[in-house]
Amino acid sequence: GQVAFFVMITILIFQFFNKEKIKSLLIVIALLPVIFFSAYHTSDIFNSRVSAAIEESVNFSEYADQKTEYTSVGLRISFAINSWEVIKKNTFIGVGTGDFPLEYNKINAIKTPHLLNQLGPTTNPHNMYTLVLVQLGLFGMISLLSIFYYQLKLSTLSNNRFFRDLGLALPIIFLVLMISD
Repeated sequence: GQVAFFVMITILIFQFFNKEKIKSLLIVIALLPVIFFSAYHTSDIFNSRVSAAIEESVNFSEYADQKTEYTSVGLRISFAINSWEVIKKNTFIGVGTGDFPLEYNKINAIKTPHLLNQLGPTTNPHNMYTLVLVQLGLFGMISLLSIFYYQLKLSTLSNNRFFRDLGLALPIIFLVLMISD
């Protein structure tokens, strides 16, 4: 959500200064670090989440070696790594809708059994792109992305500024949000 907030601010600035791309870029380059810095130093929640995400990402291999990757970021990285094993075996058509838990937990039992034992089976990798690749393969991913492509394409062709701006902003936000679920 916090990443989507920064993406949304960027989109809004570019939409507000519609024809002035350089001006928009300069404002984004100046404003986003100020907002981030301010939030980081004034919000304990924002500070702790950013710090934890960085620390968990940087030290993931250490956590994995100790079998203690039970953090938000650590679990997502583990989900991605294990899901990649399923994707490699079912690249083009996936394992089928609804079969993610079964196939993922087979790999999880081999690669990270401590996660399976501690947390139980998972039904979601917390990344929509990973889930689509596992269940529907590359063909499914192309289909999913084509929905967004055509939405963005139709939005850019609209003469109505409201529909154009909203038609661009919403799919972009969804594309960003789907990274974390």
